Amino acid sequence: MTTANLTYKVPQDVAYDVLRSIIKNKVAYSIIGIREKENIMLLQIDVNSSKYGSRVKDGIETILNDYKDYMKDIVPDPLIVSGDDEDDDNDQ
Repeated sequence: MTTANLTYKVPQDVAYDVLRSIIKNKVAYSIIGIREKENIMLLQIDVNSSKYGSRVKDGIETILNDYKDYMKDIVPDPLIVSGDDEDDDNDQ
């Protein structure tokens, strides 16, 4: 069984694309934090809240992986956080 809640670190540059996919497909989400210094939004989605949740998850992960590849020298941290872990409070 897969985890229902997944957490992502979404850079400002791709936030619109990620949110558009979530809202368009009616996937439940919550913004659980903002890291202003890093221009990152901490976003949690409930994959099981929509019949398109799995497709949205794959789309978000593709966007974030492509962004990380493009910004390889600037984005050192993983943008995809493991499901149900809210252990990403590595404050600097």
